[in-house]
Amino acid sequence: MFCVVTPQAATNLSARITSDDDRRKEWVESASKEASESIALQQQLDAATREIEVIKRRISEIEHTSATHTQTIATIELKLPALEAEKKHAATTRDFKTAGRVAGQIKDFQSSKQKAADTLAELKTQTSGLQTSLTEKTALKAQIAVCLMYCSV
Repeated sequence: MFCVVTPQAATNLSARITSDDDRRKEWVESASKEASESIALQQQLDAATREIEVIKRRISEIEHTSATHTQTIATIELKLPALEAEKKHAATTRDFKTAGRVAGQIKDFQSSKQKAADTLAELKTQTSGLQTSLTEKTALKAQIAVCLMYCSV
């Protein structure tokens, strides 16, 4: 049995095949674009995750350093009254050499205490800035994750 194809039918079939090919190309381009966007979003998510971990580590380091400075201040505050008493006793007994030495120690401790307090204040400022940055990065990470979730659908 033979099938006769009219010129009109051949033209229609050719147009349909061309249309199907065009739709297939559009679909492939669209899928490729979505895959590229998904990969870019995943890379942004990974970068945000790494940045969050770096910030958390830095905050932890600062907290450790702050604890050290706080302990230094507390230790100095415990020593100063005894040194003041020793200086006063040395002055009362007219042991001016000892009184001068103790006064120098007191001055050194007060200077160290002030440096530790200044450093502690600076560390608190840094921690505050890092906490703000951490909050922003965490929000960004959540937004990227939502985009990724809907992009993958």
